[in-house]
Amino acid sequence: GCDTAEEEEEEEEKRKLVTVIPEHDSAALDPNSAAVKSLVIVVDGSVLEGGGQVCRTASVLAALWGKRLRLHSIRGKRTKPGLRPQHLKGLEWVKNFCGGDMKGLEVG
Repeated sequence: GCDTAEEEEEEEEKRKLVTVIPEHDSAALDPNSAAVKSLVIVVDGSVLEGGGQVCRTASVLAALWGKRLRLHSIRGKRTKPGLRPQHLKGLEWVKNFCGGDMKGLEVG
């Protein structure tokens, strides 16, 4: 359990970090089924410290798991929110490494 309201809030932020959205009942999913293969990982880039590490970690995990990834609110809590050039380069590297595709990513 959490001892303080601050710890409770931090735990809630961690739970919101990555949400996997299945198209069907997860209890009935076979790892090799089309439903599991179509899962999308949705990441709110403004949770916790809201920095570029969220983008880097999420993209690598999605590539390793072979899952689609949707990032939103990238660096949302920063004074200059949005994707910075170094984050875009990192995402492009992951895309090229795993033979993936990216849409809608740009600096800013």
